[in-house]
Amino acid sequence: MGSVAVSPVHHEIKELFGKISVHLEKAHGVKTKKVAIQRFRKSGPIWFANMKTPNGPSFQEQPANLEGSINPYLELVKWCFGRSDHTFIGIATALADKGGCKFGDDKHTHLVEEKGRLRREMEDLLGDDGVFLYPTHPTAAPFHNEPLVKPFNFSYTAIINVLGFPATNIPMGLNSEGLPIGVQVVANTKNDRLCLAVAVELEKAFGGWVPPSVEA
Repeated sequence: MGSVAVSPVHHEIKELFGKISVHLEKAHGVKTKKVAIQRFRKSGPIWFANMKTPNGPSFQEQPANLEGSINPYLELVKWCFGRSDHTFIGIATALADKGGCKFGDDKHTHLVEEKGRLRREMEDLLGDDGVFLYPTHPTAAPFHNEPLVKPFNFSYTAIINVLGFPATNIPMGLNSEGLPIGVQVVANTKNDRLCLAVAVELEKAFGGWVPPSVEA
């Protein structure tokens, strides 16, 4: 993805794409192609901008169950002393939303247009029978509180969601530390069946979900 606010993709997750490529070619004669989509670098800003609405609730209202609004600056101070009722991730997202572009301003308009350009680029790439493999998360399943360091690692799934494409997460076993890793497969609109077909194929080939060991 290339954003400073997001973790780089771990090498063990990168290696999954090579393994998948080899399997698909050997088993089905399908050749994969590596592509670089530069607009994915703006995944976070594009997501935040396109989540804004002119009359709908802001993110600060959501943690308050739409009964008023939280003060994310105050909640951050309270969180530091263990007094906030909200998670750091929720507070950080509220801060980013509050400090970002405003609905209808030049930056918001640009990012909405960038979403449209990215969607068209993806539609052209996927066509009627293509799929796109992308990390579900840049790291293995994180430990408790680990997301505090990189709270916007959700961008890998958020951008696909805001673009409106169907996607399926594919568990790909455990990494060298025994933690779950995987990838997501994305298809064009109304081609959910392709995501599911690829997921079934890779589950058969690589074993699907593997429960991590638990030390009592």
